[in-house]
Amino acid sequence: MRLAEYKPSISDVLSNCGADIPDDGDGWVSIACPFHDDSHNSATYNETEGVFKCFGCDVSGDSVGVLSKAYDLTPEDARKRLDEWQVPRVPVQRAPAQLKRSTKGRDLLLEAMQHYEDSLDTASDYLTSRGITRTAAREARLGVVNTPVMGHEMYRGRLSIPYLTTSGVVGMKFRCMSDHRCKDEGHAKYLTLMQDTRMYHVTSVLTTRSYLAVTEGEIDALVLNYLCDIPAVGIPGANNWKPHFARVLEGFDRIFVIGDGDKAGQEFARNVSKKLDAALPVVMPDGMDVNDMYLADGAVGVMNQLGV
Repeated sequence: MRLAEYKPSISDVLSNCGADIPDDGDGWVSIACPFHDDSHNSATYNETEGVFKCFGCDVSGDSVGVLSKAYDLTPEDARKRLDEWQVPRVPVQRAPAQLKRSTKGRDLLLEAMQHYEDSLDTASDYLTSRGITRTAAREARLGVVNTPVMGHEMYRGRLSIPYLTTSGVVGMKFRCMSDHRCKDEGHAKYLTLMQDTRMYHVTSVLTTRSYLAVTEGEIDALVLNYLCDIPAVGIPGANNWKPHFARVLEGFDRIFVIGDGDKAGQEFARNVSKKLDAALPVVMPDGMDVNDMYLADGAVGVMNQLGV
């Protein structure tokens, strides 16, 4: 149950501050922040909840809070300015205390992950093209950003890939699912929501097997774990290797460091292997990665390539 109260319209306040407010905007709406030079729509507001948040500067809050921070006003002076502007009051939905969302980072990540999981079926064409079953996708907790949570507007339409540990979700990546070269379209294939570089599917190190695979990226690690029954972790390239990764991977008799079948993949396998005592560099056939090999030859083909 959500309780309504009347507060100054946040969209009217932002409009008075110079923001370009769209005619029809429900839920969280992305806009260019009027309080700093913003060409990336780094701000968002919600008329129903009466709040504003900019991720490019520190201005956020309800109508009074926004004016106070943006113009260095006391709350009393901010209210006077609202009266001068004759900002209309509108019903604002206020959640009861027991239903208020936690502001803790991991709680918000968990909430986002669960929200995006509900839209996973909209990625069925993409997942089928990669040979990823619905069961595997569910186990990996994949989702789709169809309706972004606050601050995630830039990830709209992307596949969400959570980074999970034994203590919960600690980060998330978002992959473009369109069938085009992302560079040609002027955007990145992956966008990241993490403060530092982490291993994907790090829980695989808890396996009782004597071997483990290291891949470059999440999708290949996902394919190995859920479709080939091979424990694997993913790292975002050799340049992002962290010294503590080697300690995390201690204790295995064999660590297959798998590179794609190209020059960059060869360098990945070679460079990462130098950092691990039990490393066995494995390079996929020309032009292929783990996912490609799985599509071509199934789990048996991948296992034969690794010799397991």
